[in-house]
Amino acid sequence: MKAVHLTGVRKMAIVEIDEPSVRRDDEVLLRVDVVGICGSDVHTYTEGGIGGSAVTYPWILGHECAGTVLQTGPTAGGLKVGQRVVVDPLIPCNHCDQCRIGRKHTCRNQKFLASPNQAPGALVERLVMPAECCYPIGDTVTSVQAALAEPLSIGLHARNLSGLPGGTAAVLGSGPIGLCVL
Repeated sequence: MKAVHLTGVRKMAIVEIDEPSVRRDDEVLLRVDVVGICGSDVHTYTEGGIGGSAVTYPWILGHECAGTVLQTGPTAGGLKVGQRVVVDPLIPCNHCDQCRIGRKHTCRNQKFLASPNQAPGALVERLVMPAECCYPIGDTVTSVQAALAEPLSIGLHARNLSGLPGGTAAVLGSGPIGLCVL
């Protein structure tokens, strides 16, 4: 299958890699339909990493994505072959203290798609993900719109933390997340 490898700072190549396969009962194999380009992808492309984390080459970028289920493990949470899904790029361990108390978003051993040296990203033809990270999308939502769910959720979370409505907040910058907050 084809994948886009980041091979160095400002260097990418389309390469053939092994087909992924479902290895755990709770996983799904997805055909990746759409991948957004996040600011973190841009930093990793232009600087070789982000936030002090350097990438090890080759690396695969992309975490804002939507796809179609091609195969499911037997405990894949009711997902069905042919179903379109949006992907939550945070993969929790499900074993640490945070996961056990229902705070998977603060998992101590999380892997995040496309984050340097955590989990390879979605700039691939097919991707295996835990079913719990895949959410069905309705027929009225396009795959492009679904791929915006991750950055929009960050903007919405920031807005909720601000105490609005009725409060005051400043948005410094009008990039995608700033626009989502607005």
